[in-house]
Amino acid sequence: MTEPVKLVVSIDTEEDNWQPVRDGITVENIRELPRLDRFLSGLGLRTTYFTTYQVAVVPWAAAILRAVAEGGHAEIGAHVHPWNTPPGERPLTARNTMLVNLPRRVQIDKIMRLTDVLTQATGRRPRSFRAGRWGFGRTTAAALLECGYEVDSSITPFKSWASDGGPSHVGAPLDVYRLDGRGDTRVPAPSGRLVELPMSWGYARESWTTLGRVHERLLRPGVRWLGLDAWAARLHLINPVVLSPEIETVEDMLRLSQRLLDHGVRHLQVSWHSPTMWPGLSPFANSATAVEGLYRTIAEYVEGLARLTPFSAATVGEAGAALAPPVEPVAPPPERHLVVVSYHFPPDPAIGGMRWAGFTKYLGRSGWRSWVVTAAPAEQRKERTAVTVLSRARRRTLNDLYLRLRFGNGARQDGVRSPALEPPPKRKSRSPAWVQQLRVEGGMLLALPDEGRGWVSVAARAARGLIGSTRPVAVVSSGPPHSAHLAAWIATRFTGVPWFVDMRDPWAGPFTHAWREMPVFRSAIARWVTRRLERLVFTAATGAVCNTREFAEALSAEYPSLEVEWIPNGVDREVLPAVDAAQRYPGLGLAHVGTIYGGRSLSPVLRALRAFLDRHREAETDGTRLRIAGHVDDPYQVAILREIEELRLGSWVELLGVRPRAEAMEIVGRSRLAIVLAQDQEYQVPAKLYELAAMRIPTVVIATAESAAGSEARRLGAEVVGSRDLEGLVGVMERAWREELGVDDSSVERTDYSKIAVKVDSFLSDV
Repeated sequence: MTEPVKLVVSIDTEEDNWQPVRDGITVENIRELPRLDRFLSGLGLRTTYFTTYQVAVVPWAAAILRAVAEGGHAEIGAHVHPWNTPPGERPLTARNTMLVNLPRRVQIDKIMRLTDVLTQATGRRPRSFRAGRWGFGRTTAAALLECGYEVDSSITPFKSWASDGGPSHVGAPLDVYRLDGRGDTRVPAPSGRLVELPMSWGYARESWTTLGRVHERLLRPGVRWLGLDAWAARLHLINPVVLSPEIETVEDMLRLSQRLLDHGVRHLQVSWHSPTMWPGLSPFANSATAVEGLYRTIAEYVEGLARLTPFSAATVGEAGAALAPPVEPVAPPPERHLVVVSYHFPPDPAIGGMRWAGFTKYLGRSGWRSWVVTAAPAEQRKERTAVTVLSRARRRTLNDLYLRLRFGNGARQDGVRSPALEPPPKRKSRSPAWVQQLRVEGGMLLALPDEGRGWVSVAARAARGLIGSTRPVAVVSSGPPHSAHLAAWIATRFTGVPWFVDMRDPWAGPFTHAWREMPVFRSAIARWVTRRLERLVFTAATGAVCNTREFAEALSAEYPSLEVEWIPNGVDREVLPAVDAAQRYPGLGLAHVGTIYGGRSLSPVLRALRAFLDRHREAETDGTRLRIAGHVDDPYQVAILREIEELRLGSWVELLGVRPRAEAMEIVGRSRLAIVLAQDQEYQVPAKLYELAAMRIPTVVIATAESAAGSEARRLGAEVVGSRDLEGLVGVMERAWREELGVDDSSVERTDYSKIAVKVDSFLSDV
């Protein structure tokens, strides 16, 4: 025997104000709720009241909600109006009234705030949800799962809200299904934990399949601008009917109910808004007579449905639990293995190690097991179950002996940076030019291929052993130092294992303009060797990965047969420090944290600071400072000190030198404006930009607009100013001083390695 259809009644229980507003909010319509609830329970119905924050925070309205909930025949659900549900107030635009358009973290915060208020008001935690203005999508489903919700009822089949800046639900199922917060909310996820109870919408005409296809095509971006969907609706050619007494007649509601039943739907959901039950608050009932007409329509529909089919009443939560398809168990994906060769890796503080530290961490949550071969020390490392780190120290080389003999015990022997690779101080030499060049060539013969010399062979041996024992899906080598690619080339020879070259910075060829003053690029021998090593690697590798789109396009043009993928840098937000605005430095706190080398000049910032202080004399005594933390190569340090003296900035610039990472992050977190130097770097983006965006620090990037750094800065919501645009940079400083600069939360999501790792997973899985 067929089970009776579930009849569900849901009411958007909200403020009186029909249009989205933040001021002048009233909730007088809630006084009608006791009568309405008695009426519905008298018909044998079980109602879900989807309630907004503005209703729940009014004490007398909350008391009514509690009484209704305690009656035992109703459920209180959550209904987020994002424009007036705290925390945060974004500009009141149509787009921002759709919850799905807000960053996932903001959605979670608003949902949790409403959840807490409703729990306090009614004594029960809500388990059902509806998005205001039907602004429901994938990120909202994920947020609901994180907040502990079990059932959603926001999907409106056959209806698109794109004209209001919202999602399209065209093509969604008519019956109850499951979602997992990962894919399109119109596509069931059999293993999902969130139950979707769609609204009861359909067409008044015959062929739903044909009408659905036509409607979907009319809503496509290339066609929608013609407005054909609006004309089709006005002519009633494509006109969805809704189970709502606000809009439809009893006859149309019963006709739609029969059509839905014919399509095998097991629930019918009648819905309307609570302000409609108070005269003059909504477009659907302008008088007391119209309100009484609504009561009659509801009663007549229930009576007519009883003649049409047997039904049983249920709340949204009850119907979702009763009708949801059983959860299909998901077999865990087979463990996939990955070998990574990277000179830098935590606890090595070099920023280059953070990229694959983040990727391997979050790939572990998708079923990957990674082994990392690195030169980083093994001490004090917290091992993770999904990542095994093999530390292999570099061996001493002739270059180390040369440095020791030339510089004594003060020479660094760790291979992180070699004086042979750094530009010398710009001072006059008594030696002829050919002698100076000969010294450069001799030094580079000892220093090649880079600071990873002495590590290539031991890393290759370790990686080769891992390939044999772990049988990885792929091997990835990450540089600079690009000697990691040579180690991977040796390790993968004749194994048949796919090998991908991850380029965090260019290596050779036409992509190294920023480092033209470095000895490695002033040396003819070094240029000849590195160019051929690069060609050797790229002709042997399965493919390459670049961290900027511009570099990926240039590399593809240089090596047409090479498969090149773009995967941006990011940051592991779980390890970033919290920013406390109350601890900010006084005045205009400016901060540059990171290495200054390779064409990065602080001169535009110093000149702009001088102009800013000249225009705002009060800033000279309010604590305004430019704090510079990190390594500064010798010629740049000399230039910075000279310009500070020439511009009379000694009292407003602090050269802090190299600082521990935690201290450097604290300096940034207490500043009002962070500075990223990216001049003369067409294909690179300083990794610090991603940390600043993730920490929500207002940032200005000194770069050309068309460079990789410029385009990436705009994508992440940072300011971009050319190195010659003094007025533009001063303007940014003034806005930061007046606290007029903000950070778009959506940019924070774009920096998260947990999100970027999904693309890495897909890329590696395609192997």
